[in-house]
Amino acid sequence: MARALQVTKLSVAPDEIGRFEEEWRSLEERPDRAPFLCWDWLAQWTRVYRPQRLSLLRVAASDRSVVALGLVEDGPLGIWRFAGRPITPQRGLLCGRPDEEGEIWRAFGLWLQERRAQWSLLQAEGVGVVPAALPWAHLAPETVPRLELPASFDDYLSARSSENRKALKKKLRRAERVGAVVGEADDRDRGRVLDELVRLHGERARSKGERHVGVDPRLARALDAIAHSSRLNVRVLELTLAGQTIGASIRVDRDRTAYAYNVGIDPAHAALSPGILLELESIRDAIERGLAVYDMGPGDYKYKLDLGGVPTTRFGLEATSRSLRGRLLAVAIAARRFRR
Repeated sequence: MARALQVTKLSVAPDEIGRFEEEWRSLEERPDRAPFLCWDWLAQWTRVYRPQRLSLLRVAASDRSVVALGLVEDGPLGIWRFAGRPITPQRGLLCGRPDEEGEIWRAFGLWLQERRAQWSLLQAEGVGVVPAALPWAHLAPETVPRLELPASFDDYLSARSSENRKALKKKLRRAERVGAVVGEADDRDRGRVLDELVRLHGERARSKGERHVGVDPRLARALDAIAHSSRLNVRVLELTLAGQTIGASIRVDRDRTAYAYNVGIDPAHAALSPGILLELESIRDAIERGLAVYDMGPGDYKYKLDLGGVPTTRFGLEATSRSLRGRLLAVAIAARRFRR
């Protein structure tokens, strides 16, 4: 029989969340926990992005031991969003044990149903467990390619198809021939390279007629601060050519998993494939550090699959309450999806 779990929601000011650090860290000890649900990531997001209204969701067992926590932005009209927008690819409940996630989401869903007048819309992202107790939720599957890392970079290249291996080696030789070099930024240089990443990302987006609102100077500040974490290892790579930065990437490592996070490349040097060069060097670096898995982030882009990524599935979540406001929002959201 399922345990009785109690859900509570506590309003907190951004400056007050430090009092929950010990409790949060006790839950994140699970080795396969993504860095984006961990204390160091969310604490720096809160410091840099300064959300106006926050609440802490706590799920506890009958003995009062905490089994899950979640940080939520309280928006207007009863809209609740798990914290981390717009820079966090996984936003949801931090559950202490993998075998409890389904049970915890069910308890949370029942709690929401009993309080339908208090909220209208709930949003989460990168959820690994389908919340069975939210029958009025829309789940949008997102593909996340992941690569099991071999013992050496040579083994990695050997595992690629003949066609892909030939193409990758050609790119590496071309970079060597023109003198393009990838190196890791040290503590003194990391801030500058992160600023370059933001600048180059914006240039490439504009060249494609796109606008990525999450990539701005605030992102660089947050990532630079997160890099001081003792539990999350931030790797910033820079691609230079003739003394000029033409690409930069960032990766966040936790336990034995590397999480490719973002990249900025100079569109003027697209022929050199700077994004692939940075990705290959990041994979090489992760292998040499003894990591076991390389998470390529959301999106089943062809280049990720060509690099060896095996598709896995996570979900974006939008749940609406059965209140009048929730029903109206559900209609508006359905119309928006139809137009897409």
